Amino acid sequence: MNHDEPFLSYPDDPVFNIRAVAQQTDIDPATLRAWERRYEIPKPKRDVQGHRLYSERDIMILRWLKQQVDASVRIKQAVELLYHHLPQQLDNYPRVMSSLGSTSTAHSSYFEDLLEEFTDDITQFNYVHAQRILTHALGIYPIEDICTRLLLPILKWVGDSWERGSLTLQQEHFASNLIRERLLAILAAAAAPTRTGRLVIGCVSQDWHEIPVLMLSLFMRRRGWEVIYLGQNIGLEGFHETLSDLQPDVVTLSATQVSNLRYIKDAAHVVERATHKRGNFTYAGRLFSLLPQLVGRIPGIYLGEDLVRAADVLEKLLTERKRPEPFVEPEPSTRTHAAVAALREKRALVENTATLLMMQHTANGQMAETPRVVHDLIEVVEMAMMYEDYAILDEMRAWTQMALPGHGITVEKIAAFTIALQDIISQYLPAAEAQIVNDFIEHLHPV
Repeated sequence: MNHDEPFLSYPDDPVFNIRAVAQQTDIDPATLRAWERRYEIPKPKRDVQGHRLYSERDIMILRWLKQQVDASVRIKQAVELLYHHLPQQLDNYPRVMSSLGSTSTAHSSYFEDLLEEFTDDITQFNYVHAQRILTHALGIYPIEDICTRLLLPILKWVGDSWERGSLTLQQEHFASNLIRERLLAILAAAAAPTRTGRLVIGCVSQDWHEIPVLMLSLFMRRRGWEVIYLGQNIGLEGFHETLSDLQPDVVTLSATQVSNLRYIKDAAHVVERATHKRGNFTYAGRLFSLLPQLVGRIPGIYLGEDLVRAADVLEKLLTERKRPEPFVEPEPSTRTHAAVAALREKRALVENTATLLMMQHTANGQMAETPRVVHDLIEVVEMAMMYEDYAILDEMRAWTQMALPGHGITVEKIAAFTIALQDIISQYLPAAEAQIVNDFIEHLHPV
């Protein structure tokens, strides 16, 4: 807008309701209310019933803001331009510039309102309205705020609700896929890299919880870095060849469950060999929130739980391009090491016998999952022994009591299976080593 058409030339009489303003500006009423809450622009009067009334001057200001947003200027920057270039036209508006980037009560209330609306949409499978919420939120806040203050809390609510049984598996999948779809669309539309530095990012083998690393990929793309996003369950087969070809500066992998522990440890060694010790390996994920004592015992750099701070760490690594520090892995005691070796030697035999046993207690429709469940249980026992950490098994026990009943295996059956697994270990391993392994398996027994 130029000074030939100052806003002061338009009447300031409050005569238009919000529906009329929405029609004249092509701005959704929800967005109008959000802009008012976030930036206090416009600041409509109220009638005796408390309904908003806008002036023609308000409409012209909104049209100008809409033009800037349509031209790919973020609403925050558009408001800053408005105050900077035309302050004399805004005498009746409050000065909100000092708080544009702050976390005020109004901002928190805004996200709380959206969270309530979005969770209702999830329970009702209301795809259109949920996407509309995201659209108008993205018109006000940067994607980093949307992810950390709206989408991550939604995902936590979804996970907690599913664990409590108040949300179905179908609703959980609906929510996850809706969010994933939107993030992938934003990632695909991101500008080409403007900085020299390559990041490879994804989830370790058997980890399907990609949304946090997808968000982190988006944050790094927006900062101008080249990001090669590999997604879920990247696997280790061919991973060495991929990294040898790409020669990334940084590799980031996420692990969510206790059963992912070996994969992230093995991936760290693949990165070291494939990049000739030049690429930095970083790791993140819920696993390390559950078991924080593992941080520092995995080769590489832990990024933490805060995605914005994780992006800051990655940016520093990409900018400085320092070789990773040498890492010496902790070794278990001699006795435990011997027990691990004995278990590995008989691992296939133990797994096959245990799988056949568990299938006797598994619902017919769930038998396909049984070999994976048994593999994960024994895998976690071995990793707990390697780290000499019973807490790893305590977390696995909690998972079995939550997840296995869905496979037709009750808590009572889990208890019977762990006792039977100890008998299998005693049958195939030497007595001294079997005793050590069974001491660890005892922590899988339901309490």
